[in-house]
Amino acid sequence: MKIKSLPFNKLDEFALIARQNYNLGNETDWFGFFRGGLFGFYSRVYGIGEHFSLLHEWLPPRLHLPEDTEYHLSSVLFGMASAIECLTFALNALGFAAQPDRFLDVTRHEKLNRISLTNIIGNPASQPPTKPLVGYTQIYPTLQCHCAENREFLGDIFNLHNVSKHRETIYTGGQLRADSPPGFFEALGVDDNNPLKMLYCPHETIILPHEPKAPRSERSPITREEHHTLENIVPRFLAFLQQFGELALNDVRVNIELKRFTVPSSPTHAQFLFNHVPDGVWE
Repeated sequence: MKIKSLPFNKLDEFALIARQNYNLGNETDWFGFFRGGLFGFYSRVYGIGEHFSLLHEWLPPRLHLPEDTEYHLSSVLFGMASAIECLTFALNALGFAAQPDRFLDVTRHEKLNRISLTNIIGNPASQPPTKPLVGYTQIYPTLQCHCAENREFLGDIFNLHNVSKHRETIYTGGQLRADSPPGFFEALGVDDNNPLKMLYCPHETIILPHEPKAPRSERSPITREEHHTLENIVPRFLAFLQQFGELALNDVRVNIELKRFTVPSSPTHAQFLFNHVPDGVWE
């Protein structure tokens, strides 16, 4: 379960070249917003990996109490929802630098508040329906299609995050691992008859609620196998992000015209970051 940093590093490099005075310049400080969004994205993905590991790995002795599980689970969902928002914030800034009349103005407070995924794919279910910003069709067309194709999946993530943040717990059950390392329980002094034994076992699967925003009495019946599990959602989401980065990079290279492609002599902050990032979901 890994995500390659290269397309995001190259996207950062492209933006750094674009901000030079011989290209788009940086009079509005759009590059600061771009970097802020991109580095926010990096930290969210790192957090996804950290909290996922704490749920699933045999680590130094700790009890997996329900509130502990819910904390890490909700943190993973926060990371996924926020990763998308941070990337959208970064791409809006770069788009604004190239076509300021077709993206949200990073110099205006009320415009910054409106930056969200709906800028890319709209929201046909809202009243009235929200249309995408025209700039995404012109600068990020393949990325826009990618997000639209995954609209339902992204909606599930945002709904689960929203419920865990504002309403109630979303840990509904699952299965624990039964492959403890040799001597794990013996070192703890925990025998097979100890009722605490299962609380030391990390998770194998975590089941998430179906239609979490609907009243329980109105949720459509589904089988246990049809429920979302965290173990299915996270790898799919990381694959979505991988393609997101690759498509965004290709789109800006094709659709944002620069006069010169001279790379600054000093390494980008992203290059430094990924030379020192701890093991996790990045590679």
